Amino acid sequence: MGFADEHLNPGEELILNFKPHWKALVPAALWTVLISICLGVALWILPDSWRGTLRSLLLAVAAIAWLILALPPVVRWLSTEIILTDERLVTRRGVIRRITYDIPVDQINSVTIHQGLFDRILRAGNLVVESASDTGDQVIEAVPRPTDVQNTISRAKSLRGR
Repeated sequence: MGFADEHLNPGEELILNFKPHWKALVPAALWTVLISICLGVALWILPDSWRGTLRSLLLAVAAIAWLILALPPVVRWLSTEIILTDERLVTRRGVIRRITYDIPVDQINSVTIHQGLFDRILRAGNLVVESASDTGDQVIEAVPRPTDVQNTISRAKSLRGR
């Protein structure tokens, strides 16, 4: 993934490096299916005499709708990564405007999991990381296997405290 060894401090070890859960891509898939169905129906009911220009217009509208509705969740998923090292928890988001949160492991006070029923079925959830920093709570959305991640953060924190 994108967090190269050159971003690690000397002696720092990478523990976890992952992307959000695939459930973050569900809206993009649903929009793609819906736009495709609408386009197919519209092209099917179009009279043959209108097929030239109107067909091109419908394709352009469908492409614009897909770019606005379906592409952003995919780009957001691709440009997000969560990294845990033995020294810090890092979340990086964004393509054009990059936002990076870096929380030292020894400043993490607690990690809370928020899961609904659907999240529990998919083994996903949101992590709320409370730290002793000025930024306050950090919410990490759509974490795969959040209990495992929470336990790994706790282990990293206890090893760091020694």
